Amino acid sequence: MNRRRIQALLAGMIVLIALLLRVNAVERRPLHFDEGNSVYFGLHWPDVLALSNDNAEADPPAHRILLGVWMTLAGTSPFAIRALSAGLGVVAVALTWPFGRALGLRPQAALLVMALLAVSPFHVDYSQEAKSYALVSAMALASSLAWLRIGRSRLAPAAYVFCTLFMLGAHYFSAPLLAMQWVWLLADRSQLRRDAPRRAMLQALASGPVGLWIALAWRGILAGGARVAGTPHPFAPLTVLGNILGEFALGRTVEGTVVLIGAFLFAGLWVAGLFMAHRRARLMLVGASGMIALVFALVVEPRLSIFYPRFLLWSLPMFMAPMVALLGQRSALHLAGGVALAATEIAGLGTFYSARIDTDNDFRPLIAQVRPLTREGDAALGTYIWMDGMWASYAPETLRSLTWVRDFYQQDGRDLEALMAPVSAAHPRVWHLNFNRNPDDTATLSAQWLKRNTAYAARFRAGSLSVLLFESSPFEPPGTATSFGDRVQLGYTPQRRSARPGDVVRLNVRWMPSQPTGDLAIFTHLIGPDGRLIAQNDGDAVNGLRPAFTWKPNEGVDDPRALLVPTGVPPGEYQIRIGLYQRADGRRLTTSTGADFVLVGTLDIN
Repeated sequence: MNRRRIQALLAGMIVLIALLLRVNAVERRPLHFDEGNSVYFGLHWPDVLALSNDNAEADPPAHRILLGVWMTLAGTSPFAIRALSAGLGVVAVALTWPFGRALGLRPQAALLVMALLAVSPFHVDYSQEAKSYALVSAMALASSLAWLRIGRSRLAPAAYVFCTLFMLGAHYFSAPLLAMQWVWLLADRSQLRRDAPRRAMLQALASGPVGLWIALAWRGILAGGARVAGTPHPFAPLTVLGNILGEFALGRTVEGTVVLIGAFLFAGLWVAGLFMAHRRARLMLVGASGMIALVFALVVEPRLSIFYPRFLLWSLPMFMAPMVALLGQRSALHLAGGVALAATEIAGLGTFYSARIDTDNDFRPLIAQVRPLTREGDAALGTYIWMDGMWASYAPETLRSLTWVRDFYQQDGRDLEALMAPVSAAHPRVWHLNFNRNPDDTATLSAQWLKRNTAYAARFRAGSLSVLLFESSPFEPPGTATSFGDRVQLGYTPQRRSARPGDVVRLNVRWMPSQPTGDLAIFTHLIGPDGRLIAQNDGDAVNGLRPAFTWKPNEGVDDPRALLVPTGVPPGEYQIRIGLYQRADGRRLTTSTGADFVLVGTLDIN
């Protein structure tokens, strides 16, 4: 087998390893908020401009449009949306081969750069996110390769414009690469003088559409930028550089002193590689241009509340390229450096794959619980667009069954009725989603409106997200009455109906006290054929807004109540019981017949 075939075989093996690492356990971590946003925009990609302005989103549209097209082919599952990034991450690894060769690296050295990027825990991590980072990484390498081939290939100028446009259109913080590319031309100053106007024009052509996007999406960019700008904080350059280089070496899941060790190792190999590459001007200039990315980070970081090393993922190959000039030397010291770097990356990969799941923000159990309970025509009231995206990914059938409506908790209340009443009138059931906010808080205006005007049926919770279900049909006055001694009369309409698991049973009752009631609580129970409690909805009247001690003698308190028939309930005849008990000791009040409940309905569950 000749040398070229061996090199091609090795390159193919590295690409295969890169693919396996990027799809391995790709669904282990829950989708995070940014990925939910990506799915939301991908589902509505033809309207991405209007939605960016309306939702204060500063991100450019390239990845969102690409993801939208991809989802029409592959679906919206977590694997599908992350598979796009995994594939783009593999493309980036494959492109390091021609990129390294264009820098004058020998085939063995170019293969080493490929291998370093293939097993980089930092690169593997962000190739498993449904965000723009892997796309930017691939397009940055393609742009750089085309930049180096301008004047040697007729297709290079067009390829450069296309790839650079996609890169800038996926993340604004890839812009420093444009300056870095000019530094690379210092290796051939005559070429720089000859090609400068043409290359400047190509960069302008690639940047022009992004500038147009900024001009059209300025409202969303300004609002989104203001949201992340925060307040200026102390400038700590060593901390910033340590965090960036530490993640470059080990990824983001490693913590503590090990990060500092990884940062020193990565920086040491990079700087030593620059010295070893001083006779290969282009390779040295490509590596040295990484300083531009670091300076950019130092300038931007103090002005943002969030700046993450992942914003510079695209620059990782530029730092790795000169390292091979060092690692390729045949000496014990250089071999030790290579072994240390390999051990660092392997350790980072192990930590990445075994990292603790963020259970507070893992909404998979909640969505799995709610998913079979949704019905065609339900409304979902959510504050954040990532909620739509997560539901579409974890439960794609809800794209058809749920109508998503933006929450109004930030409103001052003046327009609340006009905003909420149409939602309640148009949908028989409303799911109310709350993130990091107590739905019982009076400041959660939409939840309070639903409590006043609909019937609360159930609550689900996972970590920092809670979901409430309301039944919104109009209140109908009851036609029958039963007394609990001489204290309270219960008005209700007896019902017998069929139901299936996931249905909500609406009960319209009226409490009519004849004297002060004290601190009573209400129970609503679903009892199975064998007498066991199947479901319950206990609490004060009017969804908790009218405790019994606020009832006035001879007042009629209209109380809309609801029961959710749980999943997994076997067929049979079930009873619906309502009653009262003393909150202090749990003792139930009895009716004139001596029963401690009122049978208000029967369900035939099938």
